Amino acid sequence: MDEEGLDTDHLASLLEEGARPKVVYVIPDFQNPTGATLSAARRAHLAALSERYGFVVLADDAYRPLRFEGEEPGGLPGDGGNLVRVSTFAKTLGPGLRLGWAVLPEWLVPAVVRIRQNQDQHSSLLTQRAVAELLGRPGAYDGILDRARSIYRARSTALRRALEGLAPDRIRLEPVRGGIFAWARILDDEVDVVRLRRVANELGTDFSVGTYFDPSGSGAFADRVRLGFSGHDEARLRDAATRLSQALGDPRSRG
Repeated sequence: MDEEGLDTDHLASLLEEGARPKVVYVIPDFQNPTGATLSAARRAHLAALSERYGFVVLADDAYRPLRFEGEEPGGLPGDGGNLVRVSTFAKTLGPGLRLGWAVLPEWLVPAVVRIRQNQDQHSSLLTQRAVAELLGRPGAYDGILDRARSIYRARSTALRRALEGLAPDRIRLEPVRGGIFAWARILDDEVDVVRLRRVANELGTDFSVGTYFDPSGSGAFADRVRLGFSGHDEARLRDAATRLSQALGDPRSRG
């Protein structure tokens, strides 16, 4: 991963060395946790690799509707029949809905239907009916998305400005152009992020430690934190930034 999302050149080198994945999972827009968006060039490259080596691209589009800054690079090409798109209403209408959708190539539909039938048959009929009713009202869903994007833009901006004003030499946020969280780097090498979280908790705020997102367990992202902003208003986010700044200056947060 880098600022343009999945490193498809690195993936290509693994494939050339003999790797043969069945599926490559990717969050093309506002990847969790980095917030990176896969560039248009890499989307095309990933699609070409999929066709050449025969793997399925599973594109998780959960955050794509929540872009509030910059231009969208477009969807992933899928003419070869190897693209699966999945998304959810849990990030747009409400997390309790637990309702989503998938777009599949025809050859894969029967297998996925069987898997779903063996799991839980289907999502709540009441939830499905409620969402279907809303989607049937012209402009209703688009209006909800517009409001969400406006709110998240304001909240992410409030968090960034507060931290820039309070601790510019101790923490730096990556650009936030959509989604529901920010990926930040702790600039002070002496700060232990696990200890920092304990102190921040005592002061009344929280974040996700970067190493939680390292599947290899190698200790990567030890200087990173993920900050969620979607569930708090601007005043609370400024309070959280103040508490995080205090935690960064606390001697107990240092290794």
